[in-house]
This record gives sequence, structure tokens and C-alpha cells, in this order.
Amino acid sequence: MDIIPPDADAGVIREPVEKTSDHPTAPDFSLLQRTTPGQIVLVALGMIAFLYFARPVLLPIALACIAGMTLKPLICWASRCYLPKALSSALVLCLLISVIVIGFIQLGRPALDWMSNAPEHMTELRQRVQKLMPRIGSFNQAAAAVSNLGATVEEKKPSKRSAPRSRSKSAAAPAPF
Repeated sequence: MDIIPPDADAGVIREPVEKTSDHPTAPDFSLLQRTTPGQIVLVALGMIAFLYFARPVLLPIALACIAGMTLKPLICWASRCYLPKALSSALVLCLLISVIVIGFIQLGRPALDWMSNAPEHMTELRQRVQKLMPRIGSFNQAAAAVSNLGATVEEKKPSKRSAPRSRSKSAAAPAPF
């Protein structure tokens, strides 16, 4: 439909102007069509580098956001029980910290006991694995045999390492030019 725009000058005849739609124009994707795969790779590598170096700042922020979203229902529940929001959030935070501390204490004792008895546990574990998988011993023997294929008789003998022999004065002195 053609609409003639209103004019202050009634004697001037103008061309009819088409009515544009009420919808906004479509976004211009010409920039995306001009990007090359190399540019996309560079931007992706730049983002990875940025996130790697910004990790000390972004990680605590992300963890705080996750903790806030996780604990918000408890805070809202306490607020419904007519506790002020600040007091309910302080109570939830104290409860969270106390649960973490108690968890570390309760898990720390068995961990310390296990670490003190680790050598005994390792020998038991090694014996159990050897019982379950006897072929591992034959693989180890085969690997040792392959590593000794080119060795001489003296190299095959297990000998104690001695201190290196000192050179004689004539061998230690550099040759004159």
C-alpha cells in the first residue's frame, strides 16, 4: 500500500513512499560471513588464555555464585520463619563452615592412621595384586630379559657400584697445543 507523506507545501507532488514494516530490520550477519577459520581459532585461543590467567580471580567468584545459589533456599526458608535475612544468611554460613570443619576432623583421623600404616598396606596390596594377576610377574621377567639382550656377562651380574677411579696425573692434564 502506498502512502503519500504529508507535506507543508500542498502544490508539490512527490513520489509515493512504501510503508515499512513495524518489525525491526534483521541483524547484519555480513561480519560473520567475512570471518575466517583462523580468526575463530585465534579468538578461541585468546579466550582460553584469558580464562587461564584470570583463574585466580574468576574461580572464587564462580564458587561464590554457586554457593549463593545453593544456599539461597535455606536463607529464604529461615526468612519465612521471621528471621531477618542478614541473620539467616549468617546462620547458614556458620552452619556450612561448621559442617566443613567437622568433616575434615572426622576424615582426617582415618587418613592419618592410613598414612602411618601405609608401608604395611602397600605390601599387602602388592601381594593381593600378585595373587589376582600372576601374569604380571611373567611380564616383568620378560621385560627384564628384553632389556638384558645386548648386555655382556659382566653387565648382567648385579654388582655394587664403586666410587669412580681417579685419573692419573698424565690422563687428567690437558694436552698442550
